[in-house]
Amino acid sequence: MCGIFGYIGKKTNIEKVLIEGIKKLEYRGYDSAGMAYVDGDVIMKKATGKISELEKKIDENSIGSIGIAHTRWATHGEANDINAHPHRVGSVTIVHNGIIENYMELKDLLVKEGYVFTSETDTEVACALLDYLKKTTDDNLEVIKKFSQRVKGSYAMGIIFDDEKDILYATKKDSPLIVGLGKDANLLASDVSAILNFTKKYCLLDNYDIVKFTSKKNVYLQQRYEKC
Repeated sequence: MCGIFGYIGKKTNIEKVLIEGIKKLEYRGYDSAGMAYVDGDVIMKKATGKISELEKKIDENSIGSIGIAHTRWATHGEANDINAHPHRVGSVTIVHNGIIENYMELKDLLVKEGYVFTSETDTEVACALLDYLKKTTDDNLEVIKKFSQRVKGSYAMGIIFDDEKDILYATKKDSPLIVGLGKDANLLASDVSAILNFTKKYCLLDNYDIVKFTSKKNVYLQQRYEKC
């Protein structure tokens, strides 16, 4: 069962923070792990096997304060570095739990639009769809809303858009996702255990909620901000 962790805050060695978060999700079972974070560009690192294999790739001097990480249990495609999350297509980077049931239909559409896929995953298709929809509007909240109207199935997602690298987005449908509200950071995770070292304050997202949050204390939650 896959795990998601995301962080945006004041800590600067983002790789260590992301490793700390997904280690709390190891009990869920997984066969690969990966992370993406912003250090000028979006940097991605993945590894097949245990988190310890990903940990070997850590740069002790890495700098960044926003990132997403994932532990994957292979469903679409075998366990390897290519199929591991995060996935990046065009200007969009995501981690994803759940199953996109109509991903083959969407993939056929996107191939006709010029997209080339390297993995066997439904997640890469979801990422490409977000990138495709991004070309229709500069409003990333609207991109995510349009995404929810096009996909069938379940998803919990952490998203980084290249044109807003200082903001972390999240959304869900029928797959658990929580938002953690800390003094020095905001977080997202598929399980509360991943955020307890950072904060005890959190809220559960409902279907189609969209979170837009920054390193500041405030969180913008489309539809249900009052729950937090």
